[in-house]
Amino acid sequence: MTAVLDHPTTEHLASEMPKHHSDLSYRVEEREQLDEMIRYLESPDRSEAVVIVSPRKAIPPYGVSPRALAEELAGRARVYAIASLKLCWALDRFDQHRTYGGAVRITGSTGWSIVIRTDYDNAWDRILDTVEEVENHTLITPGPRDEKPNTSPTIARSACTVTPGDLARRRSSPEPTPARAPKPGPIRPSAPKPGPIPAAAEPPATVPDAAAPTRDDDTNTDLAAIRNELARVEQELDSTKRDLDSTRSELDRARQERDALSERLVDSDRVEELRAEYNDERDRRREAESRAISAASQLSKAEAHIEALTSELAAERAPVFSDPEQRLRDEVERTWLRLTPEVERRKYPLREYAIGAAFIDSLDLPQAPRAKIIEVIVEVLTRRALNKPSRAVHAHGNGRSAGTSGQMVRADGARAYRCYIRTHTPQAPRLLWWELTDGTVELALAARHDDPMP
Repeated sequence: MTAVLDHPTTEHLASEMPKHHSDLSYRVEEREQLDEMIRYLESPDRSEAVVIVSPRKAIPPYGVSPRALAEELAGRARVYAIASLKLCWALDRFDQHRTYGGAVRITGSTGWSIVIRTDYDNAWDRILDTVEEVENHTLITPGPRDEKPNTSPTIARSACTVTPGDLARRRSSPEPTPARAPKPGPIRPSAPKPGPIPAAAEPPATVPDAAAPTRDDDTNTDLAAIRNELARVEQELDSTKRDLDSTRSELDRARQERDALSERLVDSDRVEELRAEYNDERDRRREAESRAISAASQLSKAEAHIEALTSELAAERAPVFSDPEQRLRDEVERTWLRLTPEVERRKYPLREYAIGAAFIDSLDLPQAPRAKIIEVIVEVLTRRALNKPSRAVHAHGNGRSAGTSGQMVRADGARAYRCYIRTHTPQAPRLLWWELTDGTVELALAARHDDPMP
């Protein structure tokens, strides 16, 4: 493994604004280049790791330098730098490749993938360590590997990934002969003459950019649209089932009438009349069968649509981060956005909070689901729990160290509190936390009724 470079400085990153081009990485600026990147990611012949660096709404636009990554990972991984947030949204339709908000996604040749946030101090080392793990995994995978040169016309090949085979082909190929430049012919009398040069145009008025919609707003909108579509499809499915039952009943009646008509054909005086009635009933039966087939087809399509919508909902609810603390903070943020209307978010912001050593393990509480515990955390952080009788927020004391006030107080001045997570249940679960002197909340435990403060 080559020596690890120092983490790029802010001055280094500032030189890599989206408008500049890096000669040491694949720069994705157009939709065609994004599609080319997806095809390469999903190619069965790919043998190297792929690193996708997404932009963020900040200066500098990248949390880590794509150029520095390309230099460090030369010959070991292919680095793609997404140039705009719009292209990140286009990438959002691929769950296995979704990358946004300045994060970095690393995908191995076997399809294994991980997302690393770049707002942590050790992001640079984590990216390099992950690429090394991908390399080790690739080296022990049995079977031959074919090295194939990239021939993509839309994305320039990185200078640091040139192989000896590329150099041999370069030397053996003839140099292109420049085309002879055409010379202007004589001007004919009838040829048009150039008109006056137009005056310089006025510079366009500067219009302030509208606030770009955030990913959380898009996610909430998409979830609401999916739920509405799911409800509509379920109604159509119920209606189709009723139509199918009605059509089957009509088909049964038609068969009974056909059998009755067949018995009446023995009367020779009414043979022709009965035959006409029989033909009419046969036509009605065929129409009923056709409607039944059509209804069954619609039912099958509706069930497939419901299954697809259910899969989309499951994908939206799937955890985004593998780190337990990052996952918890992401769930708290999403739950706050879902429970708090946009017009009330300034009034009820999330307070700063810390996570106690035993808190994450205590979330697997049998008496309350994880989603319910996170909703109560949001109510505590926004202070809404104080106005809910069902939460019953009060001081926490153990009868031995609570002092005269009946409340536990740490040496740093932090005071203990608790509230109900659920009521009228066995061993009513409670949320325990510390209120620090600077207003920060320290989440201590999701506990049963008699569990002590850790």
